[in-house]
Amino acid sequence: MRMRTPTAILIAASLLTVCLLSIACRADQVPPPVMDELVVTGERTGPGMWRVHRGAAQVWILGSMSPLPKGITWRSKQVERVLDGANQVLVQKPFDIGIARILWLLITERSVLMVTGGKRLKDVLPADLHARFAVQRAKYTGDPNKWERFRPLIAAAFLQQAAFHQVGLSTRLDLGAAMRTLAKKHRVRIEEIKIAGVSDVMEALKTLPPATENACVAASLVTAESDLPRLVDRAQAWASGNVERIEKLREPAEVDACRAALDAGVGAAELIARMRRTWLSAIETRLQNGTAFAAGTVDIISFATLGGVFASAMTGNFALLAYYVAQSDSQSAMGSVVALIGFAIGCAVGVLLRRGRAQEQALRILLVSETGLLLFFALYSMWTPHTAHAPSDHLQILLLAVAMGLQAVIGQTISLTTIVFTTTLTKLVGTIADSIANGDVSGLKDVKIQSAIVVSYLFGALLSGALIVHKVEEVVLLPFAGVALAFAMHRRSGLKAV
Repeated sequence: MRMRTPTAILIAASLLTVCLLSIACRADQVPPPVMDELVVTGERTGPGMWRVHRGAAQVWILGSMSPLPKGITWRSKQVERVLDGANQVLVQKPFDIGIARILWLLITERSVLMVTGGKRLKDVLPADLHARFAVQRAKYTGDPNKWERFRPLIAAAFLQQAAFHQVGLSTRLDLGAAMRTLAKKHRVRIEEIKIAGVSDVMEALKTLPPATENACVAASLVTAESDLPRLVDRAQAWASGNVERIEKLREPAEVDACRAALDAGVGAAELIARMRRTWLSAIETRLQNGTAFAAGTVDIISFATLGGVFASAMTGNFALLAYYVAQSDSQSAMGSVVALIGFAIGCAVGVLLRRGRAQEQALRILLVSETGLLLFFALYSMWTPHTAHAPSDHLQILLLAVAMGLQAVIGQTISLTTIVFTTTLTKLVGTIADSIANGDVSGLKDVKIQSAIVVSYLFGALLSGALIVHKVEEVVLLPFAGVALAFAMHRRSGLKAV
């Protein structure tokens, strides 16, 4: 679920303004803000949806926009059809700010929200913009001094809210709440994604250049002056899924200028980029710890009991192959060759199994295939006498390597590898270093995911190594147990998002 808005900062400022109204405008007796009701029906196709896919992985995105008319009805037929085959819904966590936080901001961040130094809005806003502002203020309010103490962007947001209210538009329609209701109806798990908070907006406002602020004030004024009918028309087109109509309803040049100025800035551009990164991270990362555990056990079992080869780590296997060839150890080299061939076969089979199938179906088939191979390996290993470098060993290496090839395709499908740990470790260290250098902890969510993968692999390797040292033959069941766990996790939480 992604909110489509003219500018991220204006919407954030508008949301903040809605809350500030309840404190700063007591004389108007404005009630505490509540989200307006969004009516949902299932009569016919509603808002347009976009399908994004990478291989067999797919995500459905429901585009939204703001403002929308109060009481608007959008038809959820297509959304519900997608929900019928979905396992998870990602929605934006509500931009939540309480009365206590508002009071605290008015005290601690007064210089960010208000005009200071004894000045008023007319003293800091260019004369032509203030003249236009005064005209619209008189149109929508009866107070000639209203909002004069606020900084230009906040005052413009107040004015825009007043204009929206007069024509029945609202920026407080909670599409996320409607999606939560539909998801519960279809028994689909919901995950809330925090995109940006009040502190992020405040930091962006602190670094907003005056020229950028004036450009966005001009955009708000154009909206109040002449763009309200277009917004109503656009909202109705959105509700009926009329994308062609939306494309024809061009935004004013001032709105484009505001967006361009924000994108060119530092604070606002970083906030927008962070919002985009958060969504992409939420969409692309769904963790399968069981497969990482299985990879750790497979590498230890194959190296310690099957002639010193790696059935999962092909980088290490190439190095071992070169080493064995240099030593003229043809038997050990043959084991490495079998592992490489088996891994390639697994990758090829995995891609063919994934081809032409939806992500849910493809992942189920891949996980079941890998589980079956690992179970066959475990049973064959326990019931077959062990002889070093015998054909039976090569068959076991082949089974493990094919299974790991399938697992590599699973990792590619969900954009999260559980076998290439050099890359994972590089991302882990790089993310930590960037977060420390930038003073930004938002990227540490990825650290948790990457750390969990590494820890799962190490735990699997350590457990299997300990069992091998103590000559526990049932150690060969561990890879099967790990992937079976991954399959159970997949069935429970799913990897496909709407």
